[in-house]
Amino acid sequence: LKGPYDAVNADAGGNDAPALRLASLLQLGHTLSIDLYVEKVIRSAKLVVVRMMGGARYWPYGLEQAAQACRETGALLAVVPGDDRPDPALQEYCTVPPRVAHRLWRYCAEGGAGNFAQMLRYAAALLGRDDVVWREPAPMPPAALYWPGEATALTMADIRRRWKPGAPVAGLTFYRTHVQAGNLAAVDALIDGLRRQGLNPLPVAVASLKDPAAAGLLSLAFGEARPDVILNGTAFAVGRPGGAAEG
Repeated sequence: LKGPYDAVNADAGGNDAPALRLASLLQLGHTLSIDLYVEKVIRSAKLVVVRMMGGARYWPYGLEQAAQACRETGALLAVVPGDDRPDPALQEYCTVPPRVAHRLWRYCAEGGAGNFAQMLRYAAALLGRDDVVWREPAPMPPAALYWPGEATALTMADIRRRWKPGAPVAGLTFYRTHVQAGNLAAVDALIDGLRRQGLNPLPVAVASLKDPAAAGLLSLAFGEARPDVILNGTAFAVGRPGGAAEG
């Protein structure tokens, strides 16, 4: 984001999506910047979602001012955790019922383009669009096969249909946080580059190589495809301190 007042295109939610503004709390640390943002943006909003990493103490003045403004204007305010751990203390700032805040939180926590699109549709419904159809947040597994442009769960058969017969296989592991955030340009470029070099990419998004589900999927996928080379895009080792070395 270039700044807290940059408008964001919301066509991920289709024509049903409300107008959307995004701001980073890192740019709203000073009380004057918070006051200005509350006055220029929040007081004109109908729905405000604040995603907090670190709890209420991380942004106390901002939460107090946002909550006061939303109570005065009648806007909907949901303050939700910035990670996958619940924080009931944030509910005291909300003007929406706990079930609404919880659903908005799960859209963010699960992540991915599909969940964020459904979040925009749900937001439209909260704002009175009774004709908008939305779906509940879809859980994202700790590990999954990936292919650029594909939003649905993939199987090895789906991946093989995109391969060149007889070409060497390149296993590729990367963090699923890239999928959750939609930050996939580098991953997609690497997959495209592997294909241009005559390789069949086998991309797998993982929460962690230490996660049992991720290890299980990698064992099955790599056991079936037998990669000729493996590219690891995760930053941490598989081994554990004090544990036996793992080959």
